[in-house]
Amino acid sequence: MSLGVSRKPGFEAALSLTTGRERKNAPGALGEIVFIVIFASGKNKIMKTRNFRWIISCAVVALSLFACHDDGTDKRTRRTIIAYLAADNSLNNDMSRNIDDMMLGMKQKDCRLIVYFDGFSSPPELFEIVPVGRDTAERRHIVYYPEENSASPVTLRRVLEDARSYCPADSYGLVLGSHATGWLPANAKLTTASLAERLEEEGEEKPRTRAFGEDKNSGGAQMDVREMAAAIPEGFEFIFFDACMMSSIEVFHELRAKTRYIIAPAAEIVAAGFPYAAILPYLWGDVNDLQKACEYFYNLHDKNDKNHFATITLVNAAELDGLFAVTRQVLQGKKNEVAAIPATAFPAEIFKYPRINIPNDVYFDLREFIKYMATDDQFQRFESQLKKVVIYQNITNPFWTAAIPDKSRACGISSYIPRDTWATWNTGYFQLSWAGVYQ
Repeated sequence: MSLGVSRKPGFEAALSLTTGRERKNAPGALGEIVFIVIFASGKNKIMKTRNFRWIISCAVVALSLFACHDDGTDKRTRRTIIAYLAADNSLNNDMSRNIDDMMLGMKQKDCRLIVYFDGFSSPPELFEIVPVGRDTAERRHIVYYPEENSASPVTLRRVLEDARSYCPADSYGLVLGSHATGWLPANAKLTTASLAERLEEEGEEKPRTRAFGEDKNSGGAQMDVREMAAAIPEGFEFIFFDACMMSSIEVFHELRAKTRYIIAPAAEIVAAGFPYAAILPYLWGDVNDLQKACEYFYNLHDKNDKNHFATITLVNAAELDGLFAVTRQVLQGKKNEVAAIPATAFPAEIFKYPRINIPNDVYFDLREFIKYMATDDQFQRFESQLKKVVIYQNITNPFWTAAIPDKSRACGISSYIPRDTWATWNTGYFQLSWAGVYQ
C-alpha cells in the first residue's frame, strides 16, 4: 500500500497546464483575479514564497472555473449529480474504477455528472463525465485544486458550491464516497488501514470494505458528521452514501433538512463500492427509480456466492422529524435506564448489524431498540411512523459469513445505544441532534 505519496510534483505540472489555457471574452473575470493577487502582495511586501504560491493557486482555480463558463457549459440542466470521492486513502484504486464505471453508465444527455476526485497520487480534480456517443463518454477537465484535505468540511462545501455554480440544474443529487463509520466521532480509529494490519496478523481472508472521510496526506483526517451536514447546502434531491455504516438514525437526522431522500448501507460495503455502470441511469429519475437502484445493488449481491455482502436503505428525509417525535415519547427521561441495558440483550432482544472488518459492535437496529424500550402503544405509533421513513431496505442472508436467521428483525437503520460501557463515545453522542430524544 503506497499511501502518503507526495502530490506536489503532479500539482506543479497541473498548474502549468491550467495557467497555459487560453482565455476568451472574460476580461472582467481576469481583472478581478489580478486585483486579488496584487492586493495580497501589497499588504505584505516581504511575502513568503509559499504564501505567494497559495495565492497563485487560488487564482488558477478561479480562472479555470471562469474559463469553463466561457465555453457555454453553464446552461441549466434537468439534474446535476455531484460525486464527491474522497479517495486519498486505501480506496484510491477502487474509486478510480468507480469513475470508469460511471463513464460506462453515463448516457443521459439532458443531465450532468460532475466528479471531484482526491486520490493519493494525483492533484484533487473537478471534472465532468460527458456522453459523446451512443455507448461512450469522455472525461472533461474543469479545474485542479491545490493539495488539500478532502476530509475537511471546508473543502466539501467549496467543491459543492463550485460544482453547482459550474453546472446549475433544476435538481441535484450527491454521491459521497470514502471511508466512514456512521455517526462515530472523527478519528475513532475504525479505519481499514488499522484493520488491514489486524487481519494480516490474524492471517484472515476477508473482503476489503470501505468505511466517510479519510485523508492520508492530511494525517488521516476525518470529518465529523455534524460538520459534514453543515457543509452540505440544502436542496438536494438525494444524498447517496457509497460508504460504510451510514444508514444510521444519527446521520440521517443531521441531514434531514439537506435532501429529500437518502440512500446508505447500514453495515459495511465492499471496497469495490456500487455498480455505477448499472445503477447510474436510475439516479436521474424519481424516488421509484432510486428504489430500483437499491434493488439492483441488493439483488447483485444476493445472487453472488462470492460477495454475499450487502445492506441498503432508502429513506424519506421529510418524515424524520416525525420519527424523532415518536421516539422521544419512548426515550425522554430514560437516559439512565438505557445506560443500564445489560449486554445479554444483544442480540437476543436487540438485533445488531453484522460486521466483518469494523471492530466495534455498536450498530444496533433502531426498531428493535425502541421495541425493547417502548410500551405496546408507543411501539405501535413508532412503527407506523417508521414505515413512512423507510421506503426500501434489505440485507443479504448471510452477510458474508454472518447468518441472519430472521431478516424481519432488521429495519435498515442502525442506532447507537449509549450504555455506560462506552462512556467516551457517549460524550460525543449527546452532542448530536438525534440525542435530543432523551431530553
